[in-house]
Amino acid sequence: MNIIELNKLFVQNFLHTCNEEQSMFFSKLASFIYSKTDNCFLLTGYAGTGKTTLINSVVETYKQLGGTIILLAPTGRASKVLAQRTGKYASTIHRHIYMIKSSGNSTEFVVKPNKHKHALFVVDEASMIADSTTDGISLHGQSLLEDLLEHIAAGHKCKVLFIGDRAQLPPVGLDLSPALNVQTLQNLFGLTVVQQNLTQVIRQAQESVVLKNATALRQLIAEDENKTPKIEVAKDVIRLTDPFEMEEVFQKCFHDNSTENGIMIVRSNKRANQYNLDIRARIQFKDDILNSGDQLMVVKNNYHWLPKDAKAGFIANGDTIEVLSLRNREQLYNHTFTDATIQLLDYPEQPPIDVKIMLDVLQADAPSISQKAQRDLFESILEDYGEQGTIKRVKEDPYYNALQVKFAHVVTCHKAQGGQWPHVIIEQCWLPEGKVDREYLRWLYTAFTRAEENVYLIGFDDSYFED
Repeated sequence: MNIIELNKLFVQNFLHTCNEEQSMFFSKLASFIYSKTDNCFLLTGYAGTGKTTLINSVVETYKQLGGTIILLAPTGRASKVLAQRTGKYASTIHRHIYMIKSSGNSTEFVVKPNKHKHALFVVDEASMIADSTTDGISLHGQSLLEDLLEHIAAGHKCKVLFIGDRAQLPPVGLDLSPALNVQTLQNLFGLTVVQQNLTQVIRQAQESVVLKNATALRQLIAEDENKTPKIEVAKDVIRLTDPFEMEEVFQKCFHDNSTENGIMIVRSNKRANQYNLDIRARIQFKDDILNSGDQLMVVKNNYHWLPKDAKAGFIANGDTIEVLSLRNREQLYNHTFTDATIQLLDYPEQPPIDVKIMLDVLQADAPSISQKAQRDLFESILEDYGEQGTIKRVKEDPYYNALQVKFAHVVTCHKAQGGQWPHVIIEQCWLPEGKVDREYLRWLYTAFTRAEENVYLIGFDDSYFED
């Protein structure tokens, strides 16, 4: 098969009629795959421009040709969405590229060897990937982006296709998403980059007022217009001002333990904590800090509880879990712990596992316990071991490795990124001096684009709506 034939097969497997930008993508991708020099393709596009449908065609084409295509995403939720949309297994980046290596008394994560030949690595939601180690995501001492590219380069003539939306929030603490920045990929990582940007909203998405509002927000971002957006309300974008209407929506989204019906997005961990506790008390009628059946979000990587041969690898920050049973609550080392049996919801093939959970984090306003609290816990456990205390022993201690989790009904926008839900409630956040800026517009755009069906707006004043 040559470039022209491959391009035709991409188009043939596309479920709709290609517009000009989509045709250009298939043409460039076919040339990219046969190129001896190009090793990175950057597909960027806004919400509703058909990125997912394009990738479905690429996956189907590789399936027909017997080629190797590997689907990756930054979080468990994002990889689950990618797998559902393509019908092919998708993994988190972490679980695919890292492995545990034991040496003497120490255990560390290292980048796996890449044994693939001529494989295409497709990395969705690439706007979330950082190129620094300050986010705590890398397990190897380098940035996650650097480790990923090192793994891909170790294979035989493997290539990467990054997919993302530049209008979404970049990684925490960054102004740009490095995996979607051509200069970063070329100058810092030495890649030869081909790119295609999608701007045309496909016909199937044009009827959605959710996407219409997202497109208007994206235009403000692109034009660097820091002015209050005008939100159009409709049957799928609802402004909630009546308390009884709010109660009805909260009941619809959160009446049971499931985190699949809907999600609420707020600006701070403190606000998320307040809402989650209210939902448990007033919607779900729960008065205990934690109950069987609760679904939670892990807020810190944990490498202790899963067996080394587990397909999931480890329990990652952002994973969702369901509590199957609880027992043995105890107060120790200035923290409250409980034993639990849990199920990893993003990896249903993984059997239930027994863990210890630190209950304090559930009601804390911070995203997880502080570094000082972690050090104090370490010192307390070390002292408890007495003369038998060693660093290795503490690092293997179940209390030191207790899961840190939060309720997952209400989250910050960064935590929601990469996932989608039928119903999304967005609370207007406090703005310094009431001024709209680029960061806020990207926050609101990212929040809007989490919704598959409906967006509900709470706390937005009249200035956000047409008269």
